[in-house]
Amino acid sequence: MAMADREDFSDIDRHHILSIAGDDKNARKVIVVSACRLPPKTEINHDKLFRYMQYTLDQYVENDYSIVYLHHGLNSENRPSISWLVHVYHVLDRKYKKNLKALFIVHTTGFVKVIWSVLKPFISTNFAKKVVYANRLSDLEEHLYLAQIDIPELVKKHDQEISARYEPTYSPAVSGTALDISLPETQQFGVTLERIKSHTGEDIPSAVQCTVEFLRESGLEVEGLFRRSANITVAKAYTASFNRGETVQFVQEKDIHVAAVLLKKFLRELPEPLLTFQLYDDDIMRIHALPDEEKVEEVVRVLKSALPRQNYIVLKYLMEFLVQVTNNAHLNKMNASNLAIVFGPNLIWTESAVASLSSTGAINSIVKIIIENVPSIFG
Repeated sequence: MAMADREDFSDIDRHHILSIAGDDKNARKVIVVSACRLPPKTEINHDKLFRYMQYTLDQYVENDYSIVYLHHGLNSENRPSISWLVHVYHVLDRKYKKNLKALFIVHTTGFVKVIWSVLKPFISTNFAKKVVYANRLSDLEEHLYLAQIDIPELVKKHDQEISARYEPTYSPAVSGTALDISLPETQQFGVTLERIKSHTGEDIPSAVQCTVEFLRESGLEVEGLFRRSANITVAKAYTASFNRGETVQFVQEKDIHVAAVLLKKFLRELPEPLLTFQLYDDDIMRIHALPDEEKVEEVVRVLKSALPRQNYIVLKYLMEFLVQVTNNAHLNKMNASNLAIVFGPNLIWTESAVASLSSTGAINSIVKIIIENVPSIFG
């Protein structure tokens, strides 16, 4: 991909055909493909589109990842040829398919069935098991954080029309108390850092401290740390234990990837990202555009002036740990660049959930700067 690394994809990227949506509920990177954003065939070079797809996937295929394909909006005007689709499947070899853990196909039509019948002789049983069909967006809620996925308005409207067909013609009875369920004071996941601090007195949430301490002791030399997914049932059980305020004891070796998943899950489920919506809107692209020699100084200034106190404390704690991970990169293969790819989308995202290739690259670049300059930034 050396040639693709130098190629300008801005003409493709501006359509937002592909977007990055952080992690799914099993801590796997999510890449969203929106068919409705494909321009007419006369306005796009499909060979270049394929190279763009490869370029995007190459940043994530070393990690476990999922793809969400939103099929609605594909039509005779913008639909690539069947021969092109077959070519794409063949060229995307085992490197791309090995760590793809789920392919969610939403709003299928007869065309999808045609493509499947054409590809079926070449599709392995293992790959076929990864395909999940979803008639409605709500079918994805078990697997994905829908609010954090870039879903085109055209797809949302189509989904609403489908959902209307399934809505009951009566209002089911609802218990008054069922609408007022409060979270326990010990809640860790899905609540603000300020709430955790006010209820528990913890500057570092126990879910973060416990996972980091365990990984610091047992996981620093594990190859592919933070790249692998974990058993979702086990992860849910540990999540519930943390939320109940219980003391969690991980099982050495067996739970290393579970602990890594839980740390990313905690960050992803914060109501507002650790690096805040404001920093995304005001500073990410601006800092990314600065000359390299000015970036570190500006990152220091922004983090110290713009981050809330609790965010700053947790970020410092996390980054000091990630430095320890990079110090063992010769064993775990997780240098600053790889960690930035893994943690970037879990540390900052926009309220609109749109993360194009250019913005994702900027996020990863800033996170890499933070990891590589911890003493200067937090000293």
